[in-house]
Amino acid sequence: MEEVLEACKKGREDMTNLSSRLLYTKWPTTAVNIVGNNAHYMIGKAIHALNGLISTLEAMGKEE
Repeated sequence: MEEVLEACKKGREDMTNLSSRLLYTKWPTTAVNIVGNNAHYMIGKAIHALNGLISTLEAMGKEE
C-alpha cells in the first residue's frame, strides 16, 4: 500500500505541474485554447480525486 501512496503523490505532483503549464500557455488559436482549458479543468478534477485517495490511504496507514 505504501507504493500506491507514493505513486499517488508523484502523480499528483506531475499533474499539478502539467495543469499549470496548460493554464499559462499562450495557445495559437481559440479552439486550441478551449481544449487546453478543458484539459486543465479535467486534470484539476483528477487531482481532487487523488487528494481524497491519498487522505484515505494515509488514514488507513495510521490505523495499522
